[in-house]
Order: sequence, then C-alpha cells, then structure tokens
Amino acid sequence: MNSAPTLSKINRPQSGGIVLRPRVLNRIGRGFAASPIVWVASPAGSGKTKLAISYLEASGLPAIWYEVDAGDMDPASFFRTFGQACAAHLGADSATQPPLFSPDHLFDLAAFARRYFRAVFSGLPEATLLVLENVHAAEAEPSFKGILQAALAEASEHVRILVLSRSAPPPELARLQANQQLALVDWQHLRLTEEETGAILAGHPAALATLEQRPDAERELAGRLHARSGGWVAAVVLLLDQIGRVGSYDVDRLDSREVLFPYFAQEMIGAASPELRHFLLCTAILPNFDLAEARQLTGSTDVDHFVTSAHCQQYFIDQFGSGAGASYQYHALFREFLLSRLPDAFSADERQQLTANAAALLEARGELAGAGELLADAGLMPQLAALALRHAPMVLQQGRYRTLSDLLGQLPTAVLNADPWLLFWAGTSRMALDPGNARRYFEPALTLFQAHDNAAGCYLAWSSIVDCIYFESRDYRPLTHWLEMLDTLRARYPAFPDAQIEARVLASVLAALAFHAMGHADSRHWTDRALVFIGTVDVQTQASLGFMLTVYHLWTGDLERARVVLQLMRAAVASPQTSDLLRTTILTTEAMGYWFFAENDACIAVVEQTEALMHASDIYLWKHALLNHGLAAAISAGNVMVAESFRAKLAQDIHMGRPLDQAMHHFERGWLALQQDRLREAELMVEFGRNGFRSLNFRFGVAFTLATSAYIAHLLGQAEQADTFAEEAEALSRDVDSKVALCHTLMVRAVMALDRGAPSSPWLPEALALGRRFGITNFPGWHDPMVARLAAHALATGIETNYVTALVRKRRLQAPTARVKHWPWEIELRVLGAFSVSCSGEPLAQSGKGNRRTLDTLKAIVAYGGREVAIDHLSAALWPDADGDSAKGAFDVAIHRLRKLLGNADAIVVSNGKVGLNMHLCGLDLWTFQAHRQIALDLAKTPDADSHTLLTAALDMLAAYTGDFLADEAEQPWLLPQRERLRAELVRTVLTVGEKLEALNAPTSATTVYQRALRLHPTAEGICRHLLECLRAEGRSAEASAFFAEWQHTLKVVYGAAPSPSLVAMLDWIR
Repeated sequence: MNSAPTLSKINRPQSGGIVLRPRVLNRIGRGFAASPIVWVASPAGSGKTKLAISYLEASGLPAIWYEVDAGDMDPASFFRTFGQACAAHLGADSATQPPLFSPDHLFDLAAFARRYFRAVFSGLPEATLLVLENVHAAEAEPSFKGILQAALAEASEHVRILVLSRSAPPPELARLQANQQLALVDWQHLRLTEEETGAILAGHPAALATLEQRPDAERELAGRLHARSGGWVAAVVLLLDQIGRVGSYDVDRLDSREVLFPYFAQEMIGAASPELRHFLLCTAILPNFDLAEARQLTGSTDVDHFVTSAHCQQYFIDQFGSGAGASYQYHALFREFLLSRLPDAFSADERQQLTANAAALLEARGELAGAGELLADAGLMPQLAALALRHAPMVLQQGRYRTLSDLLGQLPTAVLNADPWLLFWAGTSRMALDPGNARRYFEPALTLFQAHDNAAGCYLAWSSIVDCIYFESRDYRPLTHWLEMLDTLRARYPAFPDAQIEARVLASVLAALAFHAMGHADSRHWTDRALVFIGTVDVQTQASLGFMLTVYHLWTGDLERARVVLQLMRAAVASPQTSDLLRTTILTTEAMGYWFFAENDACIAVVEQTEALMHASDIYLWKHALLNHGLAAAISAGNVMVAESFRAKLAQDIHMGRPLDQAMHHFERGWLALQQDRLREAELMVEFGRNGFRSLNFRFGVAFTLATSAYIAHLLGQAEQADTFAEEAEALSRDVDSKVALCHTLMVRAVMALDRGAPSSPWLPEALALGRRFGITNFPGWHDPMVARLAAHALATGIETNYVTALVRKRRLQAPTARVKHWPWEIELRVLGAFSVSCSGEPLAQSGKGNRRTLDTLKAIVAYGGREVAIDHLSAALWPDADGDSAKGAFDVAIHRLRKLLGNADAIVVSNGKVGLNMHLCGLDLWTFQAHRQIALDLAKTPDADSHTLLTAALDMLAAYTGDFLADEAEQPWLLPQRERLRAELVRTVLTVGEKLEALNAPTSATTVYQRALRLHPTAEGICRHLLECLRAEGRSAEASAFFAEWQHTLKVVYGAAPSPSLVAMLDWIR
C-alpha cells in the first residue's frame, strides 16, 4: 500500500493570483520580531493561505508546509507524515533524524512529542519557518492538541511557527501568550481594508470592463464591494467573478453571503460544459487529487484540459507541485458547494459507486480515516466494515489506534455487534488508553465467538478481557469469574489453536493469578507451562510472559524460580529486536526482583538505568512502579537519603498513576516512616495503602500491609489491635499461599510473643523454616530491629542457625546488644586470650610483616576501648617519635591499610578527630564481656535480686572472659594498662557478685562463681579468700584444704609466687 502523503498536505500551494497586503505582512513580521510563534485565526475564505504564501516569498526563509487534517488526530499518522514533510530538510545523517514513533509512546504521548520536536527542530536549517495550515481540522482531539503544544513549546529563533486556523489559540496556550512566545493575528487584522479590496478589483479585468468610463467608477465599486463583503476575501472574489459574468456591478441587489456563494457558484457551474461539470463534481469527493486519480474517478482521458481550465481561474483550485507529480485541491467553500450538488447530479447508485471508488483511492494512499469517512457518509457500512477488518492488524502494529477506533466508531451499533471480529478490533483499538471501555467490546465478542465456535477468537477475547482488568487496575474481583470461564473454554477447546495464542493466554492467566488468585488450585500447572514456554517464544512474548511469571513467583515466595525467569529475560534487554517498552518492562521487573532478593544496591542501579532509558525513549508506562521499587530498595537498605529522593520523584505525579501504584506508594511512605520511628505517621500511611489494596481486591497487598500494621500497633502498645491485624494477616497469607507474606506475618507474631515474655512461641520456628526453604531475605515492611531481635533469639536457642547466620550476614543486621551469643559479625575480633580476626566467618591471615604492623593499629584502637579513640592519643602511642604532620600521615596510611586488610572500608570509622570500630559491622569479645559484666553488677546492686538470675549473669560474664587482654602479645606501653584494668574489673565484679550471693544466703552459688573466676585469674587472692570462707560456711573444710593446697602449688609452679601469710593463717583457722 502506498502510504506517502499527498503533495497538497506537505507542499505549499502555488502563488498565482495573490494580491500583496503589506499591512498584514508587516503585522506578521512584527509578531515574529517579538515571538517565535504567530497564530493567524480567522474564518474560512479570509485569505490565510495566500497570506502565508506571500509572507514566505517576501521573507525568503527556508520553510516547511504542513496541512493538518482529520487524519492527524491519530498520533502515529501525524508523526509519520510530519517526518516525511521534514525529511528533505534534515538530510541523510542519522544523527539528525527524528525518533520513530511506536505504539509504546501512546502511554506518554506528551513526553515523546517534546523529544520528537526537539530533535527535528535541532536538525532544521537556521531560521526555518514551519507553517501549520488548517490546525482547526484536528485541534479538538486531545492527542493532537498535546502534540501541537509540544511543537509550539520548542519554537525559537531557530525554528519559527506560523499557525493558520479558523479558531483562536486554545486556553492551554494562554501561558505562551502571557510570556510573549505567541503573537495573535486575528480576523480584525485580516479583514480587508477598502484599499485592499480595490487592489483585488484592479487585478480582475473582467469586472473592470463593466465599469462606466468615469474617473471615480473603480473607487466607487471598490467601496461598494468592501461594504457588501464586510472585508471578506472570498466574498470579494466571488462578487467580482459574478460581476464579470453578468456584466453588472450592482452588488447592492445581492443576498447575504449564505446565499451569495451558492448563487454565484451555480452561475459558474451552469456556464461550464457538461464534461467540465462532471469533472468538477466527481473530483470534489476527494479532499485533493492528482491526474491519475481524476481519470479513475471520471473515466475521462481529457482530465489535463479540465484541470487547466479550472486552475486558470485561480479562485477555486490550488495546484501543488508541477509536472506529473502535481496534485490539486479545491477551495474549501467551493468544494462544499460542489458536494452539495452531488444529489442533483447523480443517482443514489451512482453516488455510492463514486464514493466507493474514491474511498478505494484513499485506501490505496493509506488515508484510511478519509476513506472511512466517505464510506460512512454514503451509508456504505459493509464496505466500511470490510475496510476496517482488512487493515486492523497492520494499523495497530503501526500504533494508529485512533485511526482504527474512528473507523469502527462510524459503524452502526447493529453492524458492530453482529461481527465478533469487529467487536474484538474495536476493543483492541481502545485498550491502550481506555481499558475499561475496551472491555465492553471484548465481552460480547467472546459471546459471539463462542456462538460461531471460533476457538482462536474465544481465547483472544478472553485474554483481552483479563488484560483490561489488569491494565485498568481498579478492581481485580472479576478475575475470579474469568478464570472460571477459562475452565469452560479449556473443556471445549483443550488444544490451543497455535503457540502464539497459548503464550498470550498464559500471560493473562499469570496476571489473574498474581493480582487476585494466588493460591489457585491450577497455579502450578500454569506456571510450569509458562516456564517451559518462555525460552522458546519471541522477545515480545517472552517479556510479557516473563514479567507476569516473575511477579507471581516473587509474591508467592518462590524466589529461585523468579531468579531463573529473570535470567532468561535478561538476554532480551540487549536484543535489537526488543522495543524500548519491552526493555523498560524487563528492567522494571528486574528491579523488583533485586529488592525482593535484598540486593538493594543492584535494584537502585537498575532503577537509575531504566529511568535514563525512559527519558531517552519517552516511554513512562512503568515509571511509578519503577520508582516504587527503587523506594522499596532504599527503605529496605536503610538508605534514608536515597529513599527521600525517590519519594520526592513519586510525589510529583503519583496521583496520575494506576491505583495499584498509588496504594503501594502510600504503604511505602508508611514503611519509610516506620524506619524513622515516626510511628503515628507510619500507622496512618500503611492504613491508606491497605485501603487502596482492599478497594482493588489485591489480596497479597492486603496481607503484607496487615502484617506491617500489626507490628506498628505492637510498637505503639495497642496489643488488641495488633493481635487482630496479625490474625487476619496470617489467615490471608495462608489463603493466597504467599510464603513471603506468611514469613513476614509469623515474624511479627513471634516478636510480639517475645516482647510479651513468651520466648517459645511456635511462630518463629515456622517463619525461619519458611525463610530457609524459600530463601526469603526481604519483604515489604522489612524492619531491621525486628528481624535482628528474632535472629538473636534464634541463634541463642538454636533455631535454624545456618539460615539465620546467612540472613544476618546478607542483611548486615546489627545485633540488638553486644552480648548476643553466636552473632555472625561481619568482622569478628577476639582480644581476650589469643588475638584473632574473622571476616564473614573466614579467619584473617596475620602472617607477614605488613599485616602484623597493620593489625597492631587495630589492637591499639581496641586497647583504648575500640570506640571514639582520640587520634592524637593513638598516634602518640604508636608513633611516639613522629611530629604532628608525620604522625597524621602515618595514621592515614595505617587506617587505609587496615581497611584494605579487613576488606571493608566501613569497618573503621574516622570522624571529628576520633577513630573506632563500626559497631554495626564489628563484633568484639571485649564489648561482650563488658556488657555481661555490667548486667551482673546491676543485678548485684538490686535489693531484691534473685540468686539464680545473678548466678546466671555472673557465669555469662565469666564465660565471656576467655583470657587476659591480648594474652599472647608482646608487652607494649598501650597494651599493659588495658590488660591490668580488665583484670581488676573482673576481680572487683566477681567479689561484688559473690558478696551479694553470700548475702542472699546462696553460698553454693557464690562458691561456683569464685571457683570459675580463679581459673581465669589464679593470682586473685581476694577471690580465693572469699571462696575459702564460703566453703567453711557450708561445712566443707576438707574441700577447702584440698583446694588451697592445689592453688598454692599452682602459684608456686606457674607464677613463682606464694600466698600471703594472712591467707595461710586463715586456712589454719578454717581447719
């Protein structure tokens, strides 16, 4: 099919018969001197086109002429034709070519239009003038209005725009006028003056020949013409033509302009030969025509003569181009008259045949909108329906949804409702921008397809209905019914008509399952089938299938399957066959996967990559979903700054997003507030999100918002409300079979039980078993403190320790306290006893002179407490001979090497003149000992302390003290004070605790503490003294004697020391 635009659409008319009007040309020139846009608004026949031609010829500027018509209401048609109009001015360099329009751009047409005109205008010659003629023909269509606004917004001194329209600039352009970017030339400016009317008269010899031979006759006629025409160019021209024909200039007897044109035109038609009259009437049915088309319409071989005769008059027909490529177009008013004469000139059958022939010519050009309009006006509905059916697939592939929608919209309802394919294409043409309306066509189409026993039609209509419900995203409840309908279709047509239809049905089934029917009995069958299919289909089908399959597996918690699907989809991103829409779909899905996998940095990187692609392609279908994924990743990672950045981007236009995206954004705002301990705000925003999900019947969303609300209520002390939310969340999570939501809910219930003093609830083991089995490391509503609290309890009690250890390391969870048993620190240091360092569970090599020196810096930092150590103090200890600058340089080098050795730059914190270990990453046995020591001391000072609890705390402290500080290290000035200080703290604490136990009449417990302490610090004579007293008090004198003998021997052999005389005397007293 030849789809090239007619010459009349993209070429300016020839300039014959133009009377120069300097007054108006100067007005346009002044407009362009002040603004890059001049809008000429005046009625039909007021000379706009001739005026524009005059201005172009006078200015000598490079120009592009574009005549707007009804076909430009379809964005795809406009961009294709406009691109052809500009092609000759842009050159062959690919860098200057405009971006190609695709159906994907319909989702954000304004963004594409801006980028398109920016690219086109930048490639045009300097000072180009773009003339947009007849803008009123499409201006009422919102899509064209948006395109026009984008074009005008890019006008500048480089490319100016002259708009010709019958209507004034719409209100949307008021800002351009206010900012002096648009100058208006209206009817008051274009209305002829009497002098200009006289100039037109002077160029009409036939009218001048009728004048009396007196000096003022011409001026008098000009005045009367001007008064009668009201300054309207078309009226002046036709009045002059009539005067020339009838030989009279008595214009006062003529009727009003409504009667004037038909009257004069009839005189012209009446004077024409039958052949010329036949030619005029036949060719008027086309908006424009060339000689070949004229021959086909008229059946005449002498059309060249007729065209020449009509064109010579220059009033009623314009010529575009020259030679064999010339085309012709009647003046709008004259064509209107000719069309009004067709019923008198032809029988009904002849008119229908003429219309059908003309429509066929327009169809051959690719002007389907014009062809459809002709057929509809003539009542040729079967031909119109056939036209639509012939071209529907191709038109949709080109993205010309509006063209097809308009074609089918002209069919009577009865005709449309009688053919399922007409209904199907009508729905498809509306689906991209109005899925709710489209569904009203697909449903009766399915009924008719069933009646016609058309399996392919049934499956395509069913799939389209489900897609409408998903795309509209307002209420997923009807999906239950349509899944039941699929069972009916499968029973009737067990074999799919072809693989492409099966793939499309699979994608729609997965959408229904993910967004409403997770846990459906047939879910595994459909997901298994989709996984087989995804590796064998084309890129587009792979993307749509993969998107839905990934979403389903992420939400149900089958994360390994989701990973497999994403890997299969990833190759399509680089494929040249992948459209920008599919590429953004795949990348958005990948971003979602990354944050569910707790690979939050990777998610944010993909979001930024996809944002750049969206800006480059102007395809923003997934914009809000993508930004929600980025926000979720940032919240989950605890990166508040990045999270606020994503939240701010979403806040700009989330109100324009799908209800699902809006609800998710509300929830994520609540989630962010939870991370920042703004609990009341969190409570409110999560509730908003849950209400949105409930209105959609998005059950997975309701489940995870309920779990989050339960946790927030618990933190707020609302126990009853928390239980209610948690119970509903658990029931719903099990019902939708979402392991992710269930794991989240069970964790919430477990932490609630733990905080209420019930550490052995069944919820934590089940939650962690789910997490281990499905590899769950993140979920909507994740809160580090909650998971860390549960992890600490699980590690202490031996619940799923391998999984919990891996989870802590992956999420870099901070231990709730320094005394947590078995916590898998990212970097673990042992300084009590033998020195050792482990990174992610692997021992760090200490051999090598460089490593030993670097680790000396680490040991010194720990010796001074490990937290906020003054750098000056540390430098003086390590490099006593270095001056200020040298010491600073030595310190900087040492810290750099230490961070490199530990493999984590964040492990060592340097700030405000102080240095220390990062408590979030580093575990230090010294801190653990100190934490247990403080607990034991606090209990010992409590008046009503329990002896058993105190004993447990004391034993925990002693277990944490695994040896003297850096016991195997050579003595250093910075080491010895800490070693001695810790020994002293241990002894003091043991004595304090022991004395408290003795006071509580628990000598056996005190004895146990003393004995354990002496194993750690045998030279502590004070502890030995208390031990002997306790043994005596219990009547265990023999045991006391035996212990003393052993202890005395150890002192002599190991330490070369002897007990004090007072202690020996005490033993004699005990005996």
